[in-house]
Amino acid sequence: MRATRARLRALVQSPGPLSLSTLLPEVVDLPEERAAVLDRLGRRREAAAVLALHDLDKAEAYAAACADPREACAVVLAEAVRRDPTGELAVGVLERRASKVDVLGALEALPDDAPVDRVARVVSAELARAASAHREALVVRQLLKRDNFAATLALHRERAASFVVTADSRCAACRRAFKGDAAFVRFPDGALRHRACVSPAVHVALQGGQPA
Repeated sequence: MRATRARLRALVQSPGPLSLSTLLPEVVDLPEERAAVLDRLGRRREAAAVLALHDLDKAEAYAAACADPREACAVVLAEAVRRDPTGELAVGVLERRASKVDVLGALEALPDDAPVDRVARVVSAELARAASAHREALVVRQLLKRDNFAATLALHRERAASFVVTADSRCAACRRAFKGDAAFVRFPDGALRHRACVSPAVHVALQGGQPA
């Protein structure tokens, strides 16, 4: 292993470009380094498998930290079942990482004589968590829908409001009066401006239904 690390160090320190794929053959005997290279290559399932054969605890921690942990956690569970056919080891992983695991897939992977009471508790808690997350998502959608409806209603009311432009009305920007055919903009606070007196940025905001 010392010779392998020396070759790896020489390869890393060599001049010129270095691809991660080039490193893989050099770290066959170094599971943690090989897993790190596989992870950088996006081959996370393979990385979890390499770690699981070497150190199940490290593999579990790695899998749980993945952006999409389900596949990597499935590899860890499979190795836990291989090491301990009673299912005790795998159920321990399931208890600690229930939110990271495909629970239905895990149930199929567990041996028939796995401790049923512990598995049932994990499944029950995970179902409750999923139901709670679903309810929370529904509440958020309803709140967003209500806020959107209130904003739309306020916009319609504002657009439907009537007002009178008199000879005394003045542009809030240039302070000049409005001619009969002059295009103008009315803001929610009642201020009037010639259309030419409104900046392009304000025009964009108004088109989006937002006051400047």
